[in-house]
Amino acid sequence: MTRTITLFLATGMILSSHAQGWQALGLTNIPNESSTCVGAHQGVLYASNFTNGLHKSYDNGDTWIPVPVSGITGWIKGFASTGNRLYTYSQDGSASGYIYWSTDEGATWTVDTVGLPPHAWIPGGKAAVGELHGYNGHLAVITDQADAYLVKAETDPAWQDVPWLDANDPGSFWSVGDTLIVHGAGAQSAGFAYSTDHGQTWVTPACAGLPSWYSGAVLTHDPLTGRIYSAGNSSIGLGAKVHYTDDWGATWTELDLSSVLTVGASVWEFSHHIGSMLMRGDQIWISCDNSAANTRPDLFHSADGGATFERDTVGLPIDQYGTYVMYGLMEKDGDVFCVANLNDVFRRGLGSTRITERAKLPELTVWPNPAMDRVQVGLNGVGAQHYQVRDAVGRLVMQGRLPVDGSISIASLRVGAYELQVLKEGEPIGRQRLVKL
Repeated sequence: MTRTITLFLATGMILSSHAQGWQALGLTNIPNESSTCVGAHQGVLYASNFTNGLHKSYDNGDTWIPVPVSGITGWIKGFASTGNRLYTYSQDGSASGYIYWSTDEGATWTVDTVGLPPHAWIPGGKAAVGELHGYNGHLAVITDQADAYLVKAETDPAWQDVPWLDANDPGSFWSVGDTLIVHGAGAQSAGFAYSTDHGQTWVTPACAGLPSWYSGAVLTHDPLTGRIYSAGNSSIGLGAKVHYTDDWGATWTELDLSSVLTVGASVWEFSHHIGSMLMRGDQIWISCDNSAANTRPDLFHSADGGATFERDTVGLPIDQYGTYVMYGLMEKDGDVFCVANLNDVFRRGLGSTRITERAKLPELTVWPNPAMDRVQVGLNGVGAQHYQVRDAVGRLVMQGRLPVDGSISIASLRVGAYELQVLKEGEPIGRQRLVKL
C-alpha cells in the first residue's frame, strides 16, 4: 500500500509541475545564454544553445540527452521538420548561414545550401537564415540578402528563388497542410497570400478588416479551430494588432488586446511588439517585448478564446535589464514550450480545451465503438502517422505512432467518453468520439 501511494503522489507532482506556471528545463545555467532554440521532429523534442550545444528529449523535457554535433558549422539557431527530415540552420562568426538535415536524430548531418544567395561580403559564404519553415516534405526560407525568399522539396538538389516573395517582402511563413502562407508588408493583399503549389503561384485575398498600412510579422494556425492568426503593426493605428481569419484571408477579425498591450502616444514612445503566438482552441498565448528593467517578460494568456487576457509569467526569470523576450512558442503532447532569449527553455501545461469546442475535423471510422480492449481505425489512405486520445476536458491521456494496420489498444483507459484523433505532420486530420466500456 505504501509503495502504491508513493508512486501516485510522485506522478501527481510531475503533472502539477507541468500545469502550474512555467518550469525552466535546465539546459543552461549561464545568465546571458545565447542562441537558444527548441523544436520537435517525429515525437522527439530538440533544444540547443551556444554553451551546451544540441540536446534531445524523449519525455517532453523531463530529461535531456546530449547529441554530439559533427559537421555543423557555427551555432544552431533553429529547427524545422518536414516529416522525413529534421532540419536545422546555423550561423558562424562571420554571419554566414548554413542549413543541414538529419534522418538519424542528429547523429549525422548533411549540408543543404545549394542555391542559397551568397553572403554580401564574405567570399564563398552564404546569406544568413532568418527563418526556416518545414511542411509536408517541403521547406521555405527567408535569408538576409537580395533574392531572400527560397523554397524546395526536401529531396530537390537546390533551393529555388521565389520572385513574387522577393517583390512583396513578407515577414513570416506558416503552413496548413500543403498550403504555404505568408504575411508581411507587401503591396498586394495587405501582404497576406497563400500558395497551394509551393510558391509557383499565389492567391491574394481581399483581406477586409485589416487596418491600412498593416505589416504582418508573426503567423500561426490553430489546428483545433482552423483559424489563421496574424500579428503585426499598423503605422496609422499605432500599436500591435492580432487578427484572425476563418476564410483564408477574405475577412479578418481583430482580437481585443487593449487590456494588456501598451501603445505609445507617438512612434518615439514604447509600444509592445508581438514576437510569438500559440493558439489551441480556447488556449491562446501572445508574447511581447518588454523594456522595463527588473520585471518578467511580457507573456499573456487567454483561456476563453481571446475574450480576456492576463499575464502568464509565474516561473519565468526576472530580467534585470528589460531585454528578455519569450519566443518560439510551440505545443507538443499537451505541453507548451517557449524560449527566453539570453536564458533557458521553459515548459508549462497546455490546459483544457473541451471536446465540444474542437474543430470540425473529418470523422474517422472506428470499430468496435464502444469497445473494451482494442479498436480498429479506418485510415482510408489519409496518411496518418500518429494518434492521440483526449478525455472530456481535452487532456491528453494516450498517444503513439499509428500502427500500419490501424489497431490501437485502449485497455489502459478508464471507462468513459474520449476523442480519438489521428495526426499527420503533427496536425490533426481526423477525429472520432470513442467510448471505453
